[in-house]
Amino acid sequence: ERSFGDLEGKSVDQFDLKAFLSTPLDKSYNKEETNQHMIDRAKKFIAKLPEVNNVLVVTHGAYYRAFMMALDESLKNGDYNSLYLKNCEVVKIEMEKYRWKTLW
Repeated sequence: ERSFGDLEGKSVDQFDLKAFLSTPLDKSYNKEETNQHMIDRAKKFIAKLPEVNNVLVVTHGAYYRAFMMALDESLKNGDYNSLYLKNCEVVKIEMEKYRWKTLW
């Protein structure tokens, strides 16, 4: 999903969660992979998806947020953490909405 650098293996009470969550997309709080890097990885992944009617993507929450921002650049202007994926949630994404072939 995401490299958390020096935060790997730490619980949320061992670092400043509020500061971590408010870190800009292109910055690293503590040597973790930036959100922007994940968005860039998601763009590469999406570009490789086959052009078929249905694709199942299974992921974790942080990558889901990056995936959605890769699909819709306007989401970068909002709150990154508002793109929250509940545990075991299933989300259907209509690709036509995101101009599948004209994103990049």
